[in-house]
Amino acid sequence: MGKLCQVKIIRIDGRVEHHEIPKGILSRKVHELIGAETFDCVALKQGKVMIVDDSGAIDGKPINPEGTKIYQEKCGYITPNSIHGDVAICTDSDFA
Repeated sequence: MGKLCQVKIIRIDGRVEHHEIPKGILSRKVHELIGAETFDCVALKQGKVMIVDDSGAIDGKPINPEGTKIYQEKCGYITPNSIHGDVAICTDSDFA
């Protein structure tokens, strides 16, 4: 088996899950875990990335308060945008 990647899922209700996923299927598995057809990535500190549902707001998914907080902290609170749907956080080099 290949390298196992650590993935943190933050659900819209605040639940946090931790998963170990083989690098070779990381992208596909993250899509399944957060229920996203398409995604976008938000670069975070220390080589981490937050993967978000690119059409979460359009699809009517609820706001993810913790995901939104992380996003706004990264942007210096200059954006009124919210993150909708579940999010995943992992190491950027693993997801690339």
